[in-house]
Amino acid sequence: MLSFVPEKPHGASRILFWNVEDFGSCSTEVETCRAKRLVDIFNKTNPNVILLAEITHDSVLPMLLELMPQFKGEQFPLARRKKQGVALVDPSAQIYTNGIAKVVLQVPSGNVSIIPYHAKSGVSADDYEDRQQEIQIYHQHALKASVDGPTILIGDFNTMGNGNKISGAEEVGILRQNMAGFACIEKTQYETWMGVDDDACYPNGNFDHAFISEAHIVMLDSHKIYVGGWPNFSDFSEREAWVRQYSDHAFLILDIR
Repeated sequence: MLSFVPEKPHGASRILFWNVEDFGSCSTEVETCRAKRLVDIFNKTNPNVILLAEITHDSVLPMLLELMPQFKGEQFPLARRKKQGVALVDPSAQIYTNGIAKVVLQVPSGNVSIIPYHAKSGVSADDYEDRQQEIQIYHQHALKASVDGPTILIGDFNTMGNGNKISGAEEVGILRQNMAGFACIEKTQYETWMGVDDDACYPNGNFDHAFISEAHIVMLDSHKIYVGGWPNFSDFSEREAWVRQYSDHAFLILDIR
């Protein structure tokens, strides 16, 4: 088990979300090695549902399924154009990709709808407005799903602000206010994105979030999201090494009952 991720509680179901940074954009040899590293994380954290963002090639899903035959999977579009999503689930869940994708996970108390999200990035006025329009659509979809039961909206919201007008922290605040009927789940680490190389000039970002329908927050095992990856290292060189091996985003883990 990774030291910064606790063992899955007995009787709980585990959801893992991860923006895996342009997975599929390198050679087959490079991406196969990366897939094995990711699957090692999955095996150690033991999720029932794995949601991945920023998939850039159709070869990724079959590559992962070959390494994880106990899972079934689907690829689907997300809000961010030209970037796909992938869901890998165990037999306790079903994947629906007609329209906005969602996973329905069966837990002892009923079914939980999980909606993955990946917003447009950028700090221009147009980028910011596009994100506001995107989240309105996903919020309405989540509200509709919550009529039938517990609903979670989880993903990379790219809350990076609007230049000098709105900071990233302010965009997070606006997001929380606009998600009526949903509670933002607190994280064990604040920042979830770190840039290296050409992106090293940007500050670390608080981009990845999860919301749960307010009436069902009691289903959370710890009322917190565990953030795994580079934020758990204090040494910069260790953080940078993690980003190069895995992704510039940390992964999110959520346990529910």
